Amino acid sequence: MSAETKNVNECAAQDTRKVRQVRPAVDIYETDDSFHIVADIPGVEQPGVSLKIEGDQLHLDAAAKPSKAPVRRGGGEIRYTRSFRLGRQIDRDSIDARLEQGVLRVKLAKAQEVQPRQIEVRVGNGQSNN
Repeated sequence: MSAETKNVNECAAQDTRKVRQVRPAVDIYETDDSFHIVADIPGVEQPGVSLKIEGDQLHLDAAAKPSKAPVRRGGGEIRYTRSFRLGRQIDRDSIDARLEQGVLRVKLAKAQEVQPRQIEVRVGNGQSNN
């Protein structure tokens, strides 16, 4: 094997070990009582996902291991990273996350004081306090 062929083969082997940083596609939507983040992180399994709060930031870090038969050139590990700013309206103790088939769903419950609430309207007795 020539030195040139050996170098090409070594480079190809090194490329498959590289870690590619990817910012995952997300959908964010709001309901009356919560915000929802839906992130596409294909190839990731539960032990490879980390969600943590630092200050007013929610950090997502997830690693997808390369498949045994790469579909595209340059395979290797994929690391998904993304951060989201948490406002004061989020109840930080009520964050729920679920991973299913490469889709991460994060539910960020709103704090009670910012949730809509119904106010009872009572019928007066006709007396005025003026």
